[in-house]
Amino acid sequence: MERNQEQHTVAILGRDHQLLLKPKGFTGKYGCMIILDDHQSRTELRYKLTIKFIGKVDEFTNSFRITRLPEFYINDQAPQDFLDKLAYEVSNVIYPLEIETLRNGQIHSINNHNDVVSRWNITKKRLSKNYKGLLVDKYIKLTDYTLRSPEVFFDKISKDWFLQLYFAPLYNVYSDDFTFGCEIKYPIAGKALPVNYLTELTIEDLENESSKDIIIKGKGKIKDQRCALDIEQELDDPYYAKINTNEKKLNGTCDLIYLLDKKTGIVEGYEANFETKFAKPKKVCIKMFLLEKIPEHSVLIDDQEAEENKNDNQKGFWTKLFKR
Repeated sequence: MERNQEQHTVAILGRDHQLLLKPKGFTGKYGCMIILDDHQSRTELRYKLTIKFIGKVDEFTNSFRITRLPEFYINDQAPQDFLDKLAYEVSNVIYPLEIETLRNGQIHSINNHNDVVSRWNITKKRLSKNYKGLLVDKYIKLTDYTLRSPEVFFDKISKDWFLQLYFAPLYNVYSDDFTFGCEIKYPIAGKALPVNYLTELTIEDLENESSKDIIIKGKGKIKDQRCALDIEQELDDPYYAKINTNEKKLNGTCDLIYLLDKKTGIVEGYEANFETKFAKPKKVCIKMFLLEKIPEHSVLIDDQEAEENKNDNQKGFWTKLFKR
């Protein structure tokens, strides 16, 4: 049965079925988790982010500040391995990160690239002084190349699972049955450019007036010019696909589920599952959920209070998503 606009009253959904984002005054702390599974090993990463709305650049462009909090866990432990510690220290220079987003919600540009480079210059001197060896020198050189170029740095951010899923193209004009088809790129290819998925998003839970949230579900399949070998070799361009038109295409799917505040359109949480048919199949599961909303004029983040409320908030989030 076809649903129509008169069957619901949702502040963020206009009569033309344009899903809106109204982030004014929002600051939230999020829990982030990613599980990487290649059927031989399983790695889980966990940390927290705060996302703060800074302001509107123009009618259709929003600005946000993203800050990563100190807690960072790999398989429930702080980084133990030397390379893990080095990677963690280097990644700290990225934050705070200030971005601009398009009307559809996707990241458009990075506003404070110069600040990132300044933090990296300080960190690089400390790392060069405290650590010696060819491996460290190579890592520093690669990071220097990645962070100094605005274009290369933007490509790096496009491979961040949490940010690409949070700042997703959700805010579009949906059809009469509240679906929207689009192509979205996800970073399943390691160092290579993200892989293109043909995705359909569907808004659900519109008729439930007692609910404070709406649900968006998404399903997608890989639709990329590169073949499986190109992507497994972490190539940005379809090299093998061009020299051999019979090269096997890479098969893979994604299943997405978002929970949005019905009044503001703010993402309160999501779960995304990716299954890719590499020679050795890989699965990736990414979860992000709102731990607490921080008052607009707050200058302190009370971690103890957030931890006390974490279980209740997390339980509430998953209950909302999977009660149907």
